Amino acid sequence: MPHMARLFRIAAMVCVLGSSALWSQVAQPVAPRPVQQPRVEPCWQVAGITKAAMQERSAVDRETRTQIAAVCADAALTAQQRRDQIHQIREQAKQRQEALISPSQQEALQACQKERAAAHPPAPGLHHGGGPCGETAAAPTGQPNPPSGQPQSEDTPKENQSPQN
Repeated sequence: MPHMARLFRIAAMVCVLGSSALWSQVAQPVAPRPVQQPRVEPCWQVAGITKAAMQERSAVDRETRTQIAAVCADAALTAQQRRDQIHQIREQAKQRQEALISPSQQEALQACQKERAAAHPPAPGLHHGGGPCGETAAAPTGQPNPPSGQPQSEDTPKENQSPQN
């Protein structure tokens, strides 16, 4: 009889384990296969630009960002010197990129990107603003930015003005 009780216990454990394995298979719903969207040709291909030209253009963009970051980090430069150097860096980058892509290709690329951007509005909270060195607003023309942390008050004389006594 002890042998029968042992066999009964083993059979009960096999049933429990087997039913739990079967239940776990039944309990999980089968996820539908995602619908594959047709592959959209990149805008640079639509515009007739080679992959090599786009890779070179990306390299120019990276170099430009690196050079601008170095100018921003240079504490020896005044705000005007930074703006001038950044303008020069951007002009050089523009010339390099214009040599890679023809004006008609550039127009086609921008038109394609604009069309696709209109179909996908930007996510809320993601917006670009401020200057390349992290400043939040540019000073009005003719007025220099006050040194950081020192707001310009009416009592502070502006450049090219003599203090009034």
